Amino acid sequence: MPPYLYNCKTKGFYANEAEKLSARRFKDNMKQKLRYWRSAYGYDINETDYEKFNNHSSNIKHVFDIHNWFINYESKQSIPEDMHQIFFERQCYILRALVYSQDYIRTLKKIKSPEENILNQEQEIIEPEKYIIEF
Repeated sequence: MPPYLYNCKTKGFYANEAEKLSARRFKDNMKQKLRYWRSAYGYDINETDYEKFNNHSSNIKHVFDIHNWFINYESKQSIPEDMHQIFFERQCYILRALVYSQDYIRTLKKIKSPEENILNQEQEIIEPEKYIIEF
């Protein structure tokens, strides 16, 4: 069993109990945020992406549902008619995200939402054959 203030990740020791608790709180907070962001926004992120995603999360929360359109949009292009309402409702957020976060958002990978997974599973299920038993 390792010593009481030993840190397995860094292979070093914490200076005191308070440092150990603050490191644990930070790690727990980070894991909770990552879990929330994965379920709410549908991006495949992990602990190495935490800092960058945290810096851009205020912009991502306004454009995650229009991800495909957003990553392909250039500032000189016209906006398609089906996007007019969404664009004008969130115009200031989308423009801010275009300037500050579009390059980072292009690097993010989407994961399937739970609803999409359920729909795919339902389509793959093969109905069992029906048998008639005669007496």
